[in-house]
Amino acid sequence: MVAEHFKRFTMPILAGMLVTCAGPNELSADKAALVLGSSEQFATRSASALFIEQLKLSAAGMTAVDEALVEMGLAQKVDVPKRGVFIQLTPKGLQAAKAGAWVEDPNRMDYMSRLGMAAVASMGGTPDPYLGDRSWNIPMATARVDKVNAVKKSENLAEVSFRYDWVPNEIGQKILELAPSDDKQYGQKNWGQDNDGGEAELRLTEDGWRVESLSLGTYEDFAAGRQ
Repeated sequence: MVAEHFKRFTMPILAGMLVTCAGPNELSADKAALVLGSSEQFATRSASALFIEQLKLSAAGMTAVDEALVEMGLAQKVDVPKRGVFIQLTPKGLQAAKAGAWVEDPNRMDYMSRLGMAAVASMGGTPDPYLGDRSWNIPMATARVDKVNAVKKSENLAEVSFRYDWVPNEIGQKILELAPSDDKQYGQKNWGQDNDGGEAELRLTEDGWRVESLSLGTYEDFAAGRQ
């Protein structure tokens, strides 16, 4: 009876020790998820929202990104007589852009339009300040490993497929809150879905398993701030 009780008590402990003491070359699904989630390649991936400082015919033309930034005091509306509404960052927004490492002018077109305005000024003309100004890629969510689906290992390399979620930050939460539910980019029914396409290649080094390459699949282009 005592022996049987001892057996029942020690078996779970021994099983736990086997998992804990698994060799460094072993790569279970749980370990792969840990390696992925703690890697710089994964931690630096973020989904971004594109904000453009520009003139709109009416306030009704504001996007969920515009509305979110205005509500948070990061952007403001400037009424332009007989023209419409110009949306631009506030001083608070500019501070947030610097602190949050927002990417300025991610589109080549914005850069070219600013060069064009400078050229008009150099020729003695008066450039229209409402034709367009800066644009920004604003981080709105970070990636999080949800589940590793498969691990295919061969010698010092391993191919890993996994699911992942986007975790919105404060700005992202506000954008998603204000976006219509059927919005193809930010609507709750569509945003952050189809994230079953994560793939990575892991390499075994002297320090353990490390991420060699990483792809977030479906939302790889969205993470670049497409709008």
